[in-house]
Amino acid sequence: MAELFEFDKQYLVTMLLPESPGPVIVHALKVPDAWLAAAGELNQHAVAEALFLQVGRDGEGPAFHFAANRIAWLPEQASDAMKIGPTEVLLAEHGVDVGLMETVRERNRKPLDGADYESFYQMLAAARSIATGASDIAAQPMPLVQVLEHPQQFQGQWMSVHGRARRITKIVVESADIRERFKIDHYWQIDSLAPVGKTVIQFKTPKPGEEAPTYADAFPMTLCVLELPPELEAARLKAEQSGPDATLNEPIQFEGFFYKLWVYRSRYTTQFDERLMQPSPMFVAFSPAIASPAESNPWIGLAAGGGFLIVLSIVWIAVWRMGRRDDAMEKRMTERRQPNDGGSLNDLDLDVKSGPDFSHLDK
Repeated sequence: MAELFEFDKQYLVTMLLPESPGPVIVHALKVPDAWLAAAGELNQHAVAEALFLQVGRDGEGPAFHFAANRIAWLPEQASDAMKIGPTEVLLAEHGVDVGLMETVRERNRKPLDGADYESFYQMLAAARSIATGASDIAAQPMPLVQVLEHPQQFQGQWMSVHGRARRITKIVVESADIRERFKIDHYWQIDSLAPVGKTVIQFKTPKPGEEAPTYADAFPMTLCVLELPPELEAARLKAEQSGPDATLNEPIQFEGFFYKLWVYRSRYTTQFDERLMQPSPMFVAFSPAIASPAESNPWIGLAAGGGFLIVLSIVWIAVWRMGRRDDAMEKRMTERRQPNDGGSLNDLDLDVKSGPDFSHLDK
């Protein structure tokens, strides 16, 4: 049976509904890992899209059985035991299944694929909801080096980020399901540069004396937003009219969620090894703002001591191996990429060859 149906276990989740005359038992293939590690009964807000199976018996009353692929977790309060903080509660309040972030944490330093599909759009919709409402969560300045070294510790965190927009691409959402559920028919991918001050960031190399990618002034980051401010839209149109190789140099700032550390093909990194992928922090926000050039750099602490070299724990050989394993998926994503693939992203000659475009999954 396990071989035939391609799963070898199920989870029985008892859900209490105020309007139900008896317990609802959901037979699910996937539940949040944090639930499995918890001791005793849970008391968590959850949602399931499920198929009704039958009415059974539970003691002296009826029990309603359903089948579901997974249980969505929407925690209502912080819990150290379950590793739920204020930001996770904020996400849940705006409809994000926090359990999906467990999967995203496992997919740092990998390209985007089907495993990111649902959580990406849920977070994008949440960013819009938060921007048009109110939140008591203060955005923390983005600690670039720490995010690059330990991205899983910052997954889903609400951050304040400054940088420079270098290219803007419109991504059309073809999925009727996403358009209907989230009211999202397109979003904008902004390829940007995050300042590193006087810090020099370098990847570890697999062999002593071997050259590795080095970033002395800025590091690439990716921002996905639903709206562009008028100034940025004007700059985008001007660059578009100048030709496919034109780039922007607009100072931007935004508050948004850190989604993941993803990787893509870059002319800069492939100078060192053809299969080496470029890692980049990806953020999800509603809309950026044009920053004042005179505005102070929020990451001044990263440059304390000036001119020192930070060798990241992003082991080059590990990224190289992951890039080799995901080569076929990256090729397919590149083929479905939206226009404006050509030209350099920035002075480091970085050239994005794929983006968070899930159109290949909508067919």
